[in-house]
Amino acid sequence: LLLVTIINQLPIVSVLMPTEPVYVYLGTQLPASGWTSLLACVVGAWVGNQGSYWLGRTAGAAVVERMKVGQGAMARARALFDRHGAGFVVVAQLIWPIATLTQVMSGVWGMRPWTFFLASGAGAVLAIAQYAAIGWVSAAGLAALGLQPEESLLHWLGPYWVLIGLVALLLLGAALILARGRGALPLRVAYVGLLAMAMLLAVNLGTLTGHT
Repeated sequence: LLLVTIINQLPIVSVLMPTEPVYVYLGTQLPASGWTSLLACVVGAWVGNQGSYWLGRTAGAAVVERMKVGQGAMARARALFDRHGAGFVVVAQLIWPIATLTQVMSGVWGMRPWTFFLASGAGAVLAIAQYAAIGWVSAAGLAALGLQPEESLLHWLGPYWVLIGLVALLLLGAALILARGRGALPLRVAYVGLLAMAMLLAVNLGTLTGHT
């Protein structure tokens, strides 16, 4: 896990080999076990962060100068970086799509090594903790429903496949309404609320009549 997490912090590799599901799984094992593995992941992420930082500090500037796309987004990111410094690095570690890029750009934009070392360490702890917390909360909730964390994922999902399907349909419908619906945003949000109420009513009616 230590080696995998180190490699995962490098550019491109983090997209091809995401380790976030591993952190979630380790969270399901808490508090009985999983602490040692999570600690190894934190150390690996912290070490890997330094590799991305020094890659940006030594070779990243030339690459960025040749970039012809994303200049607007890069300028906004640079403004946030200049304004918040280490705080920006910490928060960015919590957002998977931009975490590795932020590590590289911190080197390109000249953050001091010790500042990045400390900020990336705090970010690594918080980033892995958030995914472990998702796993822990999920396992605790399922255990409250009579399921045990050591049972397989299919066993977890089996009794709730109808509910999972309905939630997926609701999310898809909400996304379509918000993205392609007509009218102002508050009106589209109201439509989403009506869709949720309609689906809730349908589920309740089905339950009462024994058809779910």
